[in-house]
Amino acid sequence: MNFRQAIKRYYNSFIDRKIWIPLVGTGPGELSLRESYDLILEMINEISAYGGNSMEFLISLPSTEDGLSFYHELSKEGQDQVTGHENNAPGNSSSAFESSSQPDPIPESAMKTTGDQKEPEEVIVQSHQIAGLLSDTDKGADYLNITQDVAAFARVLAAKSFKPPLAVALLGKWGSGKSFFMRKLQEFISELSTNSNDEAYCKGIAHVSFNAWSYMDANLWASIVSKIFEGLNEYISDNTAPGVEKSAVEQQLSKELNMTKEEMNSLEKSKKVINEQINKLKGKRKEANRQLINSIHKIRVHSMSSTIKQLNEKYNVGNKMREASDRNPSLKGMFDEFEKIVPAEYWSDPEKSYEVFKSRYTFLKEFFNGKKVVWNIVALLIILGLIAWVPFLLKFASFQIERTQFVIPQAVLSIIATIGVLWKRAEKAYHDVKGILAELWSIKNKYDTELQAAIEKFEQEEKALTLEAEKFRTEMMNIDTQIMKAEQVRNDLEFKIKHALATESLYTFIDKRSHSDDYKKHLGIISIIRKDFEILNGLFIGHAEELNALKGKEVEVFRSKFKKRLERIILYIDDLDRCSEENVVQVLEAVNLLMAFPLFIVVVGVDSRWVKNALIKKHALQFTRDGEVESGFERIDPANYLEKIFQVPFHLKQADSDDVKEMIKSLANLETGDESAGDNIQQGLGPNGDKDTLNSPGGEITLNYIPDQGTPGQEVEFIVEERTELLVLSPGEIELMEEMSVIIGNNPRAIKRFVNIFRIVKAHGEQLNSGENAREELLVVLFLLALPLGQYRKLQRSIDEFLTSNEMNLSSLPFSGYFNQLNNQNYPVRDQSFDDLQQDLLNVLLASKTLQEIQNIPLSEFLKYREFVKRFTFDVL
Repeated sequence: MNFRQAIKRYYNSFIDRKIWIPLVGTGPGELSLRESYDLILEMINEISAYGGNSMEFLISLPSTEDGLSFYHELSKEGQDQVTGHENNAPGNSSSAFESSSQPDPIPESAMKTTGDQKEPEEVIVQSHQIAGLLSDTDKGADYLNITQDVAAFARVLAAKSFKPPLAVALLGKWGSGKSFFMRKLQEFISELSTNSNDEAYCKGIAHVSFNAWSYMDANLWASIVSKIFEGLNEYISDNTAPGVEKSAVEQQLSKELNMTKEEMNSLEKSKKVINEQINKLKGKRKEANRQLINSIHKIRVHSMSSTIKQLNEKYNVGNKMREASDRNPSLKGMFDEFEKIVPAEYWSDPEKSYEVFKSRYTFLKEFFNGKKVVWNIVALLIILGLIAWVPFLLKFASFQIERTQFVIPQAVLSIIATIGVLWKRAEKAYHDVKGILAELWSIKNKYDTELQAAIEKFEQEEKALTLEAEKFRTEMMNIDTQIMKAEQVRNDLEFKIKHALATESLYTFIDKRSHSDDYKKHLGIISIIRKDFEILNGLFIGHAEELNALKGKEVEVFRSKFKKRLERIILYIDDLDRCSEENVVQVLEAVNLLMAFPLFIVVVGVDSRWVKNALIKKHALQFTRDGEVESGFERIDPANYLEKIFQVPFHLKQADSDDVKEMIKSLANLETGDESAGDNIQQGLGPNGDKDTLNSPGGEITLNYIPDQGTPGQEVEFIVEERTELLVLSPGEIELMEEMSVIIGNNPRAIKRFVNIFRIVKAHGEQLNSGENAREELLVVLFLLALPLGQYRKLQRSIDEFLTSNEMNLSSLPFSGYFNQLNNQNYPVRDQSFDDLQQDLLNVLLASKTLQEIQNIPLSEFLKYREFVKRFTFDVL
């Protein structure tokens, strides 16, 4: 029984898990291994009928000879469910029964041998135990099975299809788990909004928690609103650091939020200034680019060749030689002759001129120059002929000398004279060239000196121009960087003006109000709050419109600038039942104010008795019978007042005996100071956080078992795929809801509450019968929901008493028995107005063919849903 309930209770947690199950009842229960095994298989198959799933069960056999024998027996039978063995199962190795994971019976440290004991000694061990207490916090595992309730509310509050505002009254006695419920609700909604890929849920939900008791010594109105803006600012800035560090970070973030709705003109001016700066920077860039081009042009033009060329033009040899011939007339004739000898292209370069002038070419050309050039050539040929005939001439001369007198003949003298003339001519040519060369040497020396100086100057100027060009290039890069930054700022401003004006204004407004001292002054606090919420509401709507209008790449740009969208605000108010009566009423009034704006979802956890007493004390005239007797005022039920504020009341369910036992067992097994282990139990984790098995110890034989559904010999695996769909009421359900209008009445708030609560009941997952009794069960649920919302709410307590009194013996009787007391003299005398109201309800039921069916429905159907539906009403106050 407990096993089945545990699986159903933690159904979602067991999906895709391996569940370790030992054979039970084989000890004091005296069951055989076969009987225990068959019993477990029977329970598993029953559980599989509860709902398809992909659970895998590991059945553990004891690590004994009987266990090993039974394992081989199952293997021989060839049962399809036995898919293998794991861990330290027998058959894996010869040491299967010597698991290293099992502790030794006696620790080695406690074992001594004779050789180890030098002297006999007596050891007295004193052990102390630590109690290990559990803290009373809102954290930990869900031992009371509220997951289904939390999930139903979370999916409704996070759904995009739901439009706020909404106030939920979470009712329960002190210590019943209201804080725990709200924490789990917040975690579940956060999980849906952040980790879910389902587009059915809002992605930008800001959670704000307000502990009313913590602000009991301050102005409660100011405290609530201040906490809302602080919470929103923490959400959009993604920073929750406490104390001074938090303030410093928030201040820095405030500087980054540079626009509000009132600062639009300033934004336009900023944009204009930035545009002017961009234009100036572009002008500077253009000038720097022109200067860079000029510098590069100068470097190219001012090259070494151009420098030498300019120097050559300055030291033109022709000009210098003409200047020298003008100073020295003796050179004038020679210069004229040399102009004919040396080509003109050499006269512009002193270096080349000097080389040409001292060459043999110039000497020979000068030698053969003049009017006697023919004679000079003939003379030269004669001299060359004589030189060739000198050996013969000497030989002949020596022969003749012996016979001849030493008298020089006329012919010899003529030859000597000719040689002298030629020598003189050559000497004259040499002297002519030497004069020119001396002048050229002087010009060349000056040229070389100035050439060296020009080269050095050029190198220095080139370095200077290179540095200047590099400077302009660096300046251009800096200007480009500034232009890019300025254009980025401009683009951001233009994007925010065009696509995110309301969003930026919303974030800035939240930031500004979160740091405002207005709420601390307590002067006209409610007026300030209402005004700010009106602005916040308008910006919130504009933010939503901007989100919906984004397309394509605009979505990514928007997300890069506003990392967290803001679609919904959920305010959790806790510990209200610790506050004074005055503060309780103030919080209720504040919630009522918040409901005037489609921004908020408010969840208030409170003890219903505390709220009732606070209202009676604050408004004694309206809520007590004394006021009715003394002043003639009509008494108002506190539930009527709360219905005006809270659209959905919800009572935490009381734990049944099985839940209490399970909680005691789970907490008792927790290790001291580690309540997180309880989370592992809930989530289907092993003691080490292993997600594959549940508490699977070593040294056991484990059989993988997959529930068998149907065909023998066939493994059946269940795959549960969670899918979110918009809750749609069927035409039949809507028709029956319309029939309840005569019971609900014509109050729009009551009608909305009726529809909302029925939607939550449907989303809650309560299994309404889909068989023959489906219509009856649906009528019962709708009737029980409608009854406390209209004029017949005063009958609810009597109907509840009637159902309770007949719970044991008369559950098979029809509901019409309730109206039999009208004519039954055994019933106590009641107020006439009450009897009239009861008769009126009977007439309403009889007037409708559909509602007539309610009278014939057995009380057992009413008893089935009575407690669940009562959790959605204020009338149990």
